[in-house]
Amino acid sequence: MGVSTLYFLSRDGYIPYLIAQKLCAQHGYGIACRYLYCSRKSLHLPVYQFMGEEAFEHIFTISTQCTLGAILQRINASKEQRDAILQELGLKQGDLTRLLQPDEVEELRKKAQNNSLFCNVLRENSQKAYEATMGYLKQEKLFEQSLVAVVDSGWAGTSQRALYRLLKTAGCSAKVQGLYFGLFSDFPEKEDFAAKAWYFDGHRKFWNKVLFSPNLFECMMSAPDGMTVGYTCTEGKYLPQKRDVSRTEQFSAKEAQLHAVMEGFEVQQKRGISPSAAQWRLKRLMAFPTREEAQAYGAYAFSDDVADENALHLCAAEDAAAIRKHTFFAKVRAKLSRAESERRPYWVFGAVSLVDGRLKRIWLRMNVIGLEVFRWIRSR
Repeated sequence: MGVSTLYFLSRDGYIPYLIAQKLCAQHGYGIACRYLYCSRKSLHLPVYQFMGEEAFEHIFTISTQCTLGAILQRINASKEQRDAILQELGLKQGDLTRLLQPDEVEELRKKAQNNSLFCNVLRENSQKAYEATMGYLKQEKLFEQSLVAVVDSGWAGTSQRALYRLLKTAGCSAKVQGLYFGLFSDFPEKEDFAAKAWYFDGHRKFWNKVLFSPNLFECMMSAPDGMTVGYTCTEGKYLPQKRDVSRTEQFSAKEAQLHAVMEGFEVQQKRGISPSAAQWRLKRLMAFPTREEAQAYGAYAFSDDVADENALHLCAAEDAAAIRKHTFFAKVRAKLSRAESERRPYWVFGAVSLVDGRLKRIWLRMNVIGLEVFRWIRSR
């Protein structure tokens, strides 16, 4: 493909970055590997000022634990800005932490889009983030590339789109090529914007996609540090600003996972393993974990929010009870009665493994797989 530099996006790209460095050294590949500190938030905030109405659709994306506080974190609203926005929209401090329903998020989006104060805060914070972000990208030599190849886990290419927009605002003509572990849907390719996936994509490797948990994969591959929220310039050098995190069991587990993967890599380099065997091992862990594996990996905290707010365990004991409401018949009944759907566990296959009773687990796993198949067919 003519790639001379691979940019591995944090944090999911950390372990692949370490492995790629070793492979390039072992086999003499003339490819530079660079680790790019970024996140959906750090790349989208500076580009919001150029996105128009689409910016509001992204800012008000519905997440599992969506709150107004989390939404305002996506635009880096300060305490003073938050208080002013609350007053302007006729809301109270308690509304910052209250879980929002989809219709409430949509109503807030309309209010914010038509509110001059919110628009001014968004534009001001976006412009403020832009200079430092562009300085960091230039420092990392993205503007020196004719083809910017970004490596990430997946799953929709949103970070690649934001990066592409940032480069174009500065007049960069480089092609931005995404290289992903998996993509849940294909997106139109342009001459200077394209993507490829290995494990599955919108129309290839159906069962790889059905028997997969992107949330678990992100936790398995993630670097043991905080999310990048922006950039700062210190003595002429741009550095990533990371979200403060405490040294918890979560990060000890991630460090243990990192060491285990790298040790496993060294072992497999010597012994060898077929691609089909490797893929079956992943399917087995993802979709058919033992109870012990579900408890261990389920303890990872995960958030699907742009600003990484309101994290929950991948699966926990309470999910084992709630998973019974995620059968095909329960879904149909809820749809017909127009009842609010239960929160889906972040790792639904793991939640199934926590249910007591072998026959119950078999029945529930069949339902989960069936619903995943139905979801894929509907998306097509």
